[in-house]
This record gives sequence, structure tokens and C-alpha cells, in this order.
Amino acid sequence: MKTTFELYRQPSKNWADLPYKEALELKVMYARKAMYYYRKNSQITGYQASEKALNFNRELLEELK
Repeated sequence: MKTTFELYRQPSKNWADLPYKEALELKVMYARKAMYYYRKNSQITGYQASEKALNFNRELLEELK
């Protein structure tokens, strides 16, 4: 299990006070950036965890449509 910081490479306070949809959109962006960071540093488990978080948040966004 990864921490929120490990998944997004950002503290969760960045989206704590945002409306739900905006928070999800921000988490998608941060997960994408985290994936780039992990790929660049050849950290496959971090990459995979961030990719999973990205997909999870995308699914939640789809439910709002």
C-alpha cells in the first residue's frame, strides 16, 4: 500500500478543501506527473501504484457524468 504522497507526489492538503470534482481532476493530474517521475527514475512499483490511482480517479470522474 502506498501513501497518498507516494501516489501523487503531493500532500493531500492540496485538494482537501476543493469541491469533489475539482479534487479528482487535480489528483488525476498529479498522478500523471507522479507516473512520469517514477518512470524517469525507473521505479516500476511507484509507477504502477500511481497508474492505478490515476485510473481509479478517472473512473470516479466518469461516474459524475
